[in-house]
Amino acid sequence: MSENPPTGKSTGFDYEAWDADIDNETLKQSMQVYYDQRASEYVDWFLRTGLYDRPETNEPFLSGIRQLEEELAGFGEGRILEVACGIGWWTSLLAQSGREVIALDYGPRMLAECRKRLDLNETRAALVRASAYTLPFADNSVDGCFFGFFFSHVPHEDVAPFLSEVRRVVRPGGRVCIFDSSLPSLDEVETEIQTRPLRDGSLHPALKVYYGAKGLARVLEPFAEQLTIKKVEGLFIAAHYRSRV
Repeated sequence: MSENPPTGKSTGFDYEAWDADIDNETLKQSMQVYYDQRASEYVDWFLRTGLYDRPETNEPFLSGIRQLEEELAGFGEGRILEVACGIGWWTSLLAQSGREVIALDYGPRMLAECRKRLDLNETRAALVRASAYTLPFADNSVDGCFFGFFFSHVPHEDVAPFLSEVRRVVRPGGRVCIFDSSLPSLDEVETEIQTRPLRDGSLHPALKVYYGAKGLARVLEPFAEQLTIKKVEGLFIAAHYRSRV
């Protein structure tokens, strides 16, 4: 664990029992609870306000988000699945171009925030509550898939099964787009268990897997054709590929 066991409002997570033998299911469940409780304040992360105001990195962060938004505007066609849609920041952008968007998330509060953002932007998407690890869709049923800032929370042992699920539901040759956090000098992979605060003072453990270009290419190549990966402002990483048969 990258930080000492925190003090603060209890979340029911047993930090003393947390060691190198990571219980991935417990961690995933904890993150599901954390992200759903964070739904109403998640927009602060995109805007760099509240707990996420970092004067030293705000400018490159916001510039990077704008670049990612422009990149997503040209992504895909037809029926697009967004995995872990969260508050719908990316969902509205996907839906603006007339694409048929299905937005999936496990958290009911996140989906409620997503609906508000869609309505605010006068856009439409079908909202589905389900686990990203068991996608409730038929084989080859979508033309493309996008997931933004979710892949870094997928435990290592679940990466291949998750990407296999994405490949199953995306038609052969369909496009996949991934946005996530990275670190400026990182080429490979760095994993942390972070302690995340909420406004109410509660603290939550969260897995964060930072990928550099080489590390991300290594995990995506078995599933990808025409793979391209680039860093954005040193803080983000973007990958595009076509789904292998």
